[in-house]
Formats: sequence, structure tokens, C-alpha cells
Amino acid sequence: MSDSTGDWLLLALTPGIGPVGFLKLIASFGSASHAVAASTAQTTPLIGQQAAQATPPLPRAAA
Repeated sequence: MSDSTGDWLLLALTPGIGPVGFLKLIASFGSASHAVAASTAQTTPLIGQQAAQATPPLPRAAA
């Protein structure tokens, strides 16, 4: 699975984001990977504090 596919799944399955929040994140950050990499401070105005904190940043595996 590519990183971008994993990031799409992570966003889609994060409790509290939902389809509207998902689309807001993609529209604001340009991709799921960029949205996942964004800080809680950057995502909170788009999806709310609870959803922004629902999934902590995940470490990336070395290529």
C-alpha cells in the first residue's frame, strides 16, 4: 500500500472527520498526505479540536 493510500484511509477512518471534514482537509492541504502531516493547530479550524486530536501523527517508515 502506498503512503498516499494509507493516508486516505487514515483520514477516512478517523472518528469525527466524516465526509465533509475529509473533503475540507483535502481541499485545504491539496492531498491526504499533506493533511495527515499537518499540525493539530492547522487542522482544528477545519474539523474541530476533537477530530483533529483523534489520530496522533504516525511515524513514517524509512524508504
